[in-house]
Amino acid sequence: MDTITIHTISVIVGIAYLAQRVIYLDIALVYALVSFIGIMGLSRYLIGGLR
Repeated sequence: MDTITIHTISVIVGIAYLAQRVIYLDIALVYALVSFIGIMGLSRYLIGGLR
């Protein structure tokens, strides 16, 4: 799951570089944060369940 996120963020950053658009970097950052929160929630659920 993290591997797919890393590859997707890399593609978004590459597109931002090629298109010379800073907004795509913001999108990549938000995508990374949402993915991180999702991974933390999933790991917490797998370890002990939601309380």
